[in-house]
Amino acid sequence: MFSLIKVDSFILIAVLSSFDAVIGSEHNNICPTRAIDFEFNATLYPDLYKPLMNYDTSIVEIPLTDMKRIPNEPVCAEALARAGVSFLYDLDPSKFNYPAKEQPLKQFLDPKVALIANVSTFLFSDIITITQFYSKFWDEHFHGGTSIRYILNGTGFFDFRDLNDEWVRVKVSTGDFMQFPAGLYHRFSVDKSKYIHVMRFSEAASTEWTAYSRSKYNSTNNNHRKQYEEEYLCGGDGEAGASPSSKPLVSKTPKGVGKGKGGEGKSVKSVKADKMGKTSKSAKTVKAVRQLRSR
Repeated sequence: MFSLIKVDSFILIAVLSSFDAVIGSEHNNICPTRAIDFEFNATLYPDLYKPLMNYDTSIVEIPLTDMKRIPNEPVCAEALARAGVSFLYDLDPSKFNYPAKEQPLKQFLDPKVALIANVSTFLFSDIITITQFYSKFWDEHFHGGTSIRYILNGTGFFDFRDLNDEWVRVKVSTGDFMQFPAGLYHRFSVDKSKYIHVMRFSEAASTEWTAYSRSKYNSTNNNHRKQYEEEYLCGGDGEAGASPSSKPLVSKTPKGVGKGKGGEGKSVKSVKADKMGKTSKSAKTVKAVRQLRSR
């Protein structure tokens, strides 16, 4: 905002930026920091940090290292949560004998996972084991539905773009149950152990995992990325934003699954039967999370 002030016959143009700050973002379109809209628990998040930006891309082993900067630049869990990445559950997959590969997944062995599936909006799940570095996973991309990665065994690295379009590195390990929204740019690499056993969930009702590369897709030609930008980035790529809801997979309180052994051995087919064609998009996660933690 400008004001004209006459001083000794001269016209002084004064920029009153402080006045803009007082009247607030409604008048100057400042995009506020996005609020966390799920039951956030920082202790469930692994250590987060900013990875190296400049490295020799011809050395394929570098993504398998921790890629920490010197000095290390840690990132708080809230920063990743505001981008839509959640760690909600404290689970122990070691109690169950999961297959190395199952596509699609036919049965939930853990009653807690069955409960999560029952209250979710996912339409497809599987189990895979990764034993080598794949460049297609490392290529920056996003998916067309909210996704879950439940680490059954092993370790690996996920890198996510925060609300400032900067990388945040997450080293996932056995028991981590991570959820992130459609349209969020990310990449993955195994670590030096070259072993990770993962259960995957997706809202997309397809046996094919579609990855949209950042080099080819953005908000101008993909609705999933456009929706993410509108909800998390105030409609612009790389700007912090506020959103009414994040569309988490866990969306409602389960009926008849949360008590006793109701979820044990529940088939994937029965869980998905009522979800085709009427997927819930509300952000009612709190009751489901509390119910799991009370078990």
